[in-house]
Amino acid sequence: MPTIQTEEQSSTYLINEAIRKYREKNPHRSKEEALGVLVSQVCCWTPSDVYEVASSAFEDSNFHTFNEKLEELWKKEQRRG
Repeated sequence: MPTIQTEEQSSTYLINEAIRKYREKNPHRSKEEALGVLVSQVCCWTPSDVYEVASSAFEDSNFHTFNEKLEELWKKEQRRG
């Protein structure tokens, strides 16, 4: 078991453990697919919450221009109702 020194490391460890446990039951899923499913579940399958998670991830990854386009698309989808 790795040594966890900071709260951030602890959070990352817990997420990776959740992914690992999910993939034990769903071995056909990639790590990224497992994370996506877990995010959907944690967000209770609420599209606006899933969007916020995705947007935050892209922003943190410095995909600012893409994130602006994603926001435009999201707003357009919201207007469609």
